[in-house]
Order: sequence, then C-alpha cells, then structure tokens
Amino acid sequence: MERRSARSQLSRAGLGYGLAVLAIAVGFKVSEGYFLTAESGLGYALGIIGGSSMLALLLYPLRKRYRVMRFLGPVSAWFKAHMFLGVLGPILILYHASFQMGSTNSSVAMVCMLMVAGSGVIGRYLYSKIHNGMYGRRMSLEELRSEAAGDQQNNGSGLGLLPGLTAELERLEKELMEPDSSLLVALNPFLAGLRARLMQWRFGRTANTLITRLSQERAVVAQHAPNLKIAAMRYGERRLQAARRVAQFQLFEKAFSLWHVLHFPIFLMMVLTAIVHVVAVHMY
Repeated sequence: MERRSARSQLSRAGLGYGLAVLAIAVGFKVSEGYFLTAESGLGYALGIIGGSSMLALLLYPLRKRYRVMRFLGPVSAWFKAHMFLGVLGPILILYHASFQMGSTNSSVAMVCMLMVAGSGVIGRYLYSKIHNGMYGRRMSLEELRSEAAGDQQNNGSGLGLLPGLTAELERLEKELMEPDSSLLVALNPFLAGLRARLMQWRFGRTANTLITRLSQERAVVAQHAPNLKIAAMRYGERRLQAARRVAQFQLFEKAFSLWHVLHFPIFLMMVLTAIVHVVAVHMY
C-alpha cells in the first residue's frame, strides 16, 4: 500500500514537471512575437506574482523550524506548496521576461532564480531517495540494515548446509557497501542496479558450483540440490539488493545534507538580486 502511494505521488510529480516543461517550451517558442511587456500590463503582473511566489518559498523552512507558526497549517502542506511554487514562480518570471535577458541586474536576478529552481529539482530527487514517497516519513538506516540482514528462516530451510555460500554472500555484501565505491555508480540508479545484478550473477555462479560439488560428496545435499539452488538465488538476490539500498541510502543522505548547505545561500542570493532588480526598475 505504501509503495503504491509512493508510485502515485511520483506519477503526479512527473506529470507536474512534464506540464512545466511544456509551458516553458511553448513560451520559448512564441517569445519572439510576444505581446507581453515586463514594464506594464499582464507582463508586469506576472513578474509580481512570480516574484511573490519565489519569496513565499521561505515560508516552508520557517514553518518547519519555528513552532510558533503552527497556526499556518501542517508542515506537509507547506512542503507541497513549496514544491509547487518553486516550479510556478520561475515559469511566471520567464514569461514576464519574455524568455530573454535584459539589463545587467535583471540578468543576474534571472540566473540566480534559475540556479534556485535547478537546485530545487536536484533536492527533490535526493529527498525522494531517503523518504518513503514524496511527502512520506524519513526512512532510517536501521530499517534498511534490518532488511539487509535478510530473512534468517531461509538459512534454516537448507542454506545452513552451505556455510561457504553464506561466507561468499557476506563478502559480496561488504564489497557492495564499500564506502570507496564510485560515487557516480552509487548515485546512478541504473549503474547501481547493474552492479548489484552483476554481483547476483557472481553469487549464482558460486552457488551453482558449490552445490554441484557438494552434491557429489554428500547425499543430503544431492537430495535437495534443485531447491537449494532456487533458495540460494532468491536469498542472495534479496540480501544483495537490500545491501545496495543501504549503501545508496548513506550516500544520498550525505548528498542531501550537502545540498541543504548550498541551497539556502543560493536562495538568499536570489532574493537579494531580485530586490536590487525591483528597486532599480522602479527608481530609474
């Protein structure tokens, strides 16, 4: 049920980002003959609304940090609003500017805004990797380590006859969770999954060789050889995939902490440059 809800949230997020990309593409396509002007009318209004939307992004971290602001509503609702405004605001600003760079101060403000928007997309991706769903609770490393331990009942159903296979699985798990692993591989779902599959293949080959050899030496192993192979493959796959999740979780958690350190200063720089831009426009 929880996974289904997470998939539903990701689907809605994907639809939202798709519509945002479509709006940007359409606006960019027609920007040359655009009838809006940034100085007056609808173009001016879009600038005000877009700028206010970006400034309103500050309400989420304030609501999250200060309990005195509980009257504003739940943190989860503000997080959703933060995500929505973080996409809507930049689009409105782009339409306000007719998808063009203007004066020096407006160009700097535009670049800062795009940096904040891009940083937000990266943060959204990292957030989803350490939470259950887009707005779900934060997962714990203990939960993932417990999963990585596997179902010990499987060992009692026959794999206990193969101590060498268990040792090989533990060795592969340690290799998979090695902190010196390539960051590119660890943070790339496709490459990380491919690496885990490769280790499953190595484990399967070892299991097949070991069970075949022991079947020739021990009658009890020969009797259960087919079932042992199936159980070993399933058990190894589950534990190696769980180990991969543990390794990725730790790296995503570190990346998300680093993102937090960088994102807020970029946001403050955007606010400062936007204020300079608004003052310059209305004074000169």
